[in-house]
Amino acid sequence: MKQLLYIHNTESWVGKHCETTAVKHVLDYYGLDYSEDFLFGISGGIGFIYWYAKNMNVPFIGTKNKTRKGTIQEVCEKLNLNCQVKETASIMRAQRYLEKAVAVGKPLIVNVDLALLQYSGVPQNAHFGGHAVAVFGVDQEKSLVYILDRGRKLVSEPMESFQLARNSSYQPFSPKNRSFLIEPDSQNKLTKEELINHDMIIDSIRECVSEMMYPEIRNKGITGFDIWARKMKKWTEDFQGLDFLGCLMNVFSNVVIGGTGGDAFRSMYARFLRECSVLLGNEQLKEAALRYEAAGVCWVELAQLALPDSCNYLKQVKETMYAKNQIFEDGKPDALSRLLELQQKQKQILEMAAEEAVNHQKEIISDLCQKVKRCKALEQDALSCLSSCLEN
Repeated sequence: MKQLLYIHNTESWVGKHCETTAVKHVLDYYGLDYSEDFLFGISGGIGFIYWYAKNMNVPFIGTKNKTRKGTIQEVCEKLNLNCQVKETASIMRAQRYLEKAVAVGKPLIVNVDLALLQYSGVPQNAHFGGHAVAVFGVDQEKSLVYILDRGRKLVSEPMESFQLARNSSYQPFSPKNRSFLIEPDSQNKLTKEELINHDMIIDSIRECVSEMMYPEIRNKGITGFDIWARKMKKWTEDFQGLDFLGCLMNVFSNVVIGGTGGDAFRSMYARFLRECSVLLGNEQLKEAALRYEAAGVCWVELAQLALPDSCNYLKQVKETMYAKNQIFEDGKPDALSRLLELQQKQKQILEMAAEEAVNHQKEIISDLCQKVKRCKALEQDALSCLSSCLEN
């Protein structure tokens, strides 16, 4: 039996961040048309973390503020939406719950390991179980699941690989068959405009500022930039060959093409602040938005230095990563074959790119460390401006 929910205008936009994209798809389905930037802003906003553990291949550079509740639950709490979160060790129990939800007309958001989804074209060793997608259909006869990801169009995934992606045990962020069932309160007939209130917006901004200025651990927030620069100076000792190249590729991906809106989420947060300046009648927030746009430019410059154009093979790796992301977002019928073709092309030059990276590691690391300091200065400037907006 094929069950496919009505999807409104699915080809009209490309999502920036996987979680806020998934939430927006579901809210659009229920007739609540929030911008993704607004959902991003109230769910935690921007942040920073440098994270590396022994079970990780390369360090993780995070640029979003992850609240304790998590992005999806944070949005639901701020907008007074019902959200049922379920985890299970059983693949079949998770599948039955999904099919039951779709059968009664309710899309489901699920966490998946992106590397295990066929349509993603991501290398199978690039595991990331924190990816979120919205499921809008199931075809039991063909064993397909219909998904809205960040791309323009609905994509189908074989049920077997989809279940493996949900049940992945790889770190970081193993998905644990986690799902989120979001529903507007049937007893609450408030409109979108009525759900947005002054205190909720101010609290969201204040929480973001607090997490950046007064992080609970030193590798987060403003202090995290210093940790990053210090640790990065030791990358040449701690990571060799392809692993060192992996560190550089990860910086580029996590800042530019890894679902961050193109510049470590800074332009998304700037647009959120501009939207809030209108909602709150606070012109000062526009100045803070300008500061975050400037920080975003610096972040992009930093990412470019990780795979500099002056190095032929590193430039080719970067161009391939750009191209793969564009194909993923466009979602055209031949997307998978083109992604696999580019993946093979990239694989052929990785050894040479790794050698080139090692040969230029001193200047690459030096340039990156200098740019990290500049990003930190711009972040501090933006935070100072935003803090003053909250005081008035």
